[in-house]
Amino acid sequence: DLSEEANQPMERDGYSLIFNGEVYNYVEIREELRALGRRFQTSSDAEVVLAAYLEWGEACVEKFVGMWAFALWDEPRQKLFCSRDRFGIKPFYYIRQGARLYFASEAKALQPCPLFSSALNPSQVARYLQLGWMSYREETFFSDVHQLPAAHNLIWQDGHLEIRPYWDIPAGRQTGISFPEAREMFRERFYDSIRLHLRSDVEVGGCLSGGIDSSSIVSVVGATHPELAFHTFTIYYEGQRGMDERSFARQVGAKYPNLIAHEYQPQEEDIA
Repeated sequence: DLSEEANQPMERDGYSLIFNGEVYNYVEIREELRALGRRFQTSSDAEVVLAAYLEWGEACVEKFVGMWAFALWDEPRQKLFCSRDRFGIKPFYYIRQGARLYFASEAKALQPCPLFSSALNPSQVARYLQLGWMSYREETFFSDVHQLPAAHNLIWQDGHLEIRPYWDIPAGRQTGISFPEAREMFRERFYDSIRLHLRSDVEVGGCLSGGIDSSSIVSVVGATHPELAFHTFTIYYEGQRGMDERSFARQVGAKYPNLIAHEYQPQEEDIA
């Protein structure tokens, strides 16, 4: 948010919030909260997060569509309520020992704290080297540094830590709908998701590799917002073991005149 009125920590009536991310459906939630009597001082999604907690408590995150990691101090209850988005897009790291808790959005920010140890977690190092996994559940490369898993909340109260999930994908559930019905449902939700993601106080662009995912996203933007000058970014590599999909990305760009293409080739020395 570009307004100084939305600076953080954001405080309201004994509740304080620090918030990293975006709640894309904040406009709809704000209108729902206004109908319930809540008043707003800014147009920011951060204030909507805070007001939603005041109205619905910990269940507020079930209403959010977006990416987030936040920490909210509930002064009346002397409780710290933290949450991470459904797919763990935004990071949340913490160290806990006894009645002490430190948290941050990067592991290196925890290094100055008195509980930090540089001892490595061999299991996670092995996962990274063998499988390429940057993280696994609550584990990180450091033995004493943990991450809040995706789709989980963290509650810290009276020196006690509780971590519990708020969302999951039900496995094996039968919907009973046909493939054409499923296709239309997906199309509707996909278009709606992109509509929400284009809400921003700053300019929004898109990655365009030429693959199915990015081409689908950019094509929907190009088709539904012809008035929007939309910048796309394509990375390619030439030479030995090269990877160059510019021909596919350019096919998308040629179809929609409102797309402004940027192509970039990192050099080996840049990567090294």
